[in-house]
Amino acid sequence: MSQFKNFIILILLMLAAVPVYAEDTTRFRQNQNTEFFNTINITAYGEGEILSAYDVRLILPTEGPILWGRDISEVVFGGSAAEKAIMPFNPSFSEDGRIITIPIENDFLSGETLTINGLKAKTYDKEINQSVGLDLNGDGIFDRGAHLFFITSTSVRDLISTYDPANFEATYSIEDNSVQLTWNNPPDYDFNQANLTKFITRVGKTSELQRPLGFGQINNFLDTSDLQEGDVIRYVLTAVDHYGNLSNELEQVITIGEEVIEEPVAPEPTPEPETPSEPEESDDPEINLVSRLFNYYNVRYQIKCLAATANATSSACLWSKIDMVYAQELLFRSDVDVSLSDRDLYLMALRVKWPEARYQTNCIEAVEPANTCPALERSLKRIHYFID
Repeated sequence: MSQFKNFIILILLMLAAVPVYAEDTTRFRQNQNTEFFNTINITAYGEGEILSAYDVRLILPTEGPILWGRDISEVVFGGSAAEKAIMPFNPSFSEDGRIITIPIENDFLSGETLTINGLKAKTYDKEINQSVGLDLNGDGIFDRGAHLFFITSTSVRDLISTYDPANFEATYSIEDNSVQLTWNNPPDYDFNQANLTKFITRVGKTSELQRPLGFGQINNFLDTSDLQEGDVIRYVLTAVDHYGNLSNELEQVITIGEEVIEEPVAPEPTPEPETPSEPEESDDPEINLVSRLFNYYNVRYQIKCLAATANATSSACLWSKIDMVYAQELLFRSDVDVSLSDRDLYLMALRVKWPEARYQTNCIEAVEPANTCPALERSLKRIHYFID
């Protein structure tokens, strides 16, 4: 009997020596978008490990059947570092939906812990056993595990809509009468295709004419068909998963012939008698041209960007800002308080390929260059003046 007792004591001692892992776990079901993570604990193992410069960044496995739920309404912070989380809670998500950034205002001290309740997941039709990672230096790479989770098989059918496509934009070019459409497809694990349809409201008709444009894993489309002066075109974009679940509809509306993105060809000035007492304004023809069109640029900027009916995010506003900023810099003037933002520069770099393609086709390769080529060339030079 004493030997048996000694054996039991030995077993208990061996079990006591086994390390206990404090990492919490969450068990999800497949095809859900309403389930919460259990408490996630973020602890600083040393000084300078969790810094406010990088916030708290939680990473889900790349290409795994799970994304962060975006419809977060109530998140509760606790632990010794609770007061370092910035309130009200305003997280940001990476474009692929796998990184959530939780803003903090002070560095963690060694041993301090932030507990997080209320984060949600969106799961898909696949089992997985993985860990939420912690990115400690803002490079988007898993540095250490923060929370173990499982996705288990269920009989629940996938009825979950995909996330909406992002950055849906439509840009009308009056020169070649076309509309360039661009967007980013959703990051959903089961995303199948994007569907793009246009609806035409034509002068004299009260009903819309429907035209399917494209579908598939595309993220841009150049519409050149059936565009008439005065048409109001409504483009509708949706995303669909492998099970037929649709995202919300996104819309862009364009009026054909309304937006002018290139400057008009300026008429040659009427020759005036030479007078020795009035020398030329400049030996640089570009300066002369810009000086002559300065008031025109100013008026167009006021109409396209500042008027009550103006669309400050339209391509027409962007082009008018480019001309206005360029003119003021070239002429050393500051009549108008206007500047180009980082987003303006980003859009310029993104869209320049389209006028460049038109210039190559209509001006370089064409047997007879279009009469708009001089204006298009000037516009391209002005874009590169800023983005290069």
